[in-house]
Amino acid sequence: MSAPSVGMKRAVWVFLGGLVLLVAVIVVGSLRQTGGEPGNLAETLYDIPPSLTVPTLIDDTASWGLAGWENTSQSHLSGGAALGDLNGDGLLDLALAGGNIGVFLNTGDSFVPVDSVPPDLVGVALSTAMADIDGDGNTDILFGPAAGDVLIVWGGSWAADNNFAQAETLALPGGAFSTGFATGDLDADGRLDIVRIAYGRTQPADDVIFMQTDSRSFEMVDLPNGGGKSLAAEIADVDGDGTLEIWITRDVGWTAGADSLYRRTQSGNWADVAPIVGAAMEIDGMGVTVADFTGNGYLDGYLSDIGENDFLEGSASGFVPIVDSGASRIRPPGADDDVVSSSWASAATDINLDGILDLVVVNGGFPFFAVPNKISNTGIALDDPPAVFLGLGDGTFTDAWPSLGLTWEGPGRGLAVGDIDNDGDIDLIITRLEGTAVVYRNNTLGPSVTVQPAAGCAGNGATVWVPTEAGTSMQLLSSHSFLGSHAPGVVLGAQDEGAEVRVQWPDGELTSAPVPAGSRTVVSIPCP
Repeated sequence: MSAPSVGMKRAVWVFLGGLVLLVAVIVVGSLRQTGGEPGNLAETLYDIPPSLTVPTLIDDTASWGLAGWENTSQSHLSGGAALGDLNGDGLLDLALAGGNIGVFLNTGDSFVPVDSVPPDLVGVALSTAMADIDGDGNTDILFGPAAGDVLIVWGGSWAADNNFAQAETLALPGGAFSTGFATGDLDADGRLDIVRIAYGRTQPADDVIFMQTDSRSFEMVDLPNGGGKSLAAEIADVDGDGTLEIWITRDVGWTAGADSLYRRTQSGNWADVAPIVGAAMEIDGMGVTVADFTGNGYLDGYLSDIGENDFLEGSASGFVPIVDSGASRIRPPGADDDVVSSSWASAATDINLDGILDLVVVNGGFPFFAVPNKISNTGIALDDPPAVFLGLGDGTFTDAWPSLGLTWEGPGRGLAVGDIDNDGDIDLIITRLEGTAVVYRNNTLGPSVTVQPAAGCAGNGATVWVPTEAGTSMQLLSSHSFLGSHAPGVVLGAQDEGAEVRVQWPDGELTSAPVPAGSRTVVSIPCP
């Protein structure tokens, strides 16, 4: 499927946005007034059609060396995970933030902790992310604390030498409960910028952009309509006009402020257009994942929530809520009607290698205190396994978790996806409160194509179209999660050999590259 033209997208978004807002308000308002319809509460599907491949996931936490790391934070908003290549060996390394900081190098079959990581590096670490922020070809790490400055750990020889004490660092003004980051070239000047979101617990806290004005030099810009309880962000060209937007989802949105979708104006300022395009959701927004799940050539949004996750289908005129996707993840498998899930980090990925986008969603309740739930007469599950929503090819999903033969214990929080063993499929790193991080290694068979930014190319903010036998997949080349970030690149199964991968960069430029023949192939995309 070809992408709709940039001009057509922008024009229709502007002129029909008001109509979308009216429809969205009516639909969402109706759902909220009911306190949870019985039909919504039973929405999650578990039937696996015979034609659908169930992925093979193995709990390899112990053999991958993570059994010794534990989330020690007493905050229910902690447990960030990020994947990226820190030492340039082609393997995905790992950063964890949950009170304790963990930085691990990938040996090919295990994660080995780096030496000399100060335990009190940023106080109580909540969130983390990876990206080549300064453009020097080395992957950098961001850490967000419960209070105090945001810390950038610059990539370099320290990773190859396995000595964290050698790393150069930079502190950026924090002073807030830093619940996450998103990185992208927001002004198309060739330098990555950083969106830092904050959770105002007892007093308002602004979401900010650290605009990179020169290598490793930043200017802080406050985003409008801040001061809420922001929990996750993504950077993407949502309307396809060749410029990047910032999507932020927030907790208790009906009182602390609705979700925002920021677009840069001609004057260089940022305007919140979420009310215009139907994205101003007033929800318990814990995570946002952006991809084209419906195959219509527009990016959709999946928003984690308590009880009823929200699926917004993108279209020429903005976003429309979808209530029958099968991915609302209303309650844990086998739970009674009076128990619902609280969902957090999520990812769009083809976990079963059938060429159709799937959704992985991490769930878990609140061990430290009770949390009110907007769905009447229900409680929130504490020990709640992740959902592995397999796409059915028409924008609907079925949860394969009960079919995977895995066990789960404790409340989950963070998620980072990437091919940690370089075998051509996507593996999962999931963090838990009061527990270790979990490694689910994927052993699904079948052909696949991996599309990744070439060495020295960040890829943040780029949108990629990958042809498969099931259609054309539209994803972000680099994506973020609640508290963390996923590995750069996308992996899809059943590729259409001889077709071309197309990439739209943050400045709107389009490039392409052929998909090579082979059972498990890699396409490296250089920056323009």
